[in-house]
Amino acid sequence: MYIALSIMFAGILCGKLLRNKIKISLSPYIIAVICILLALLGLELGFNDQLLTKFKNIAVSALIISALSVLGSCIAAFFFQKIIINNKKRDE
Repeated sequence: MYIALSIMFAGILCGKLLRNKIKISLSPYIIAVICILLALLGLELGFNDQLLTKFKNIAVSALIISALSVLGSCIAAFFFQKIIINNKKRDE
């Protein structure tokens, strides 16, 4: 863990020192690295037998949590809109 943090802080330091000297666009490289990391994460999860046996339960739980989150956001937005519209009508 300390090695990873040290590498991260070394990269921050190098970026700060070389910020005005080197002008390159890193976004294509960053996207490629993120894709590689996601593929490696998928491989790691695919080799995990405990996760694969509980996948159905995890998927159902994730679906319920996401559906309730969206529903709660919609309800909150509805009431927030009602409050704002009522306040605007009172101000006029």
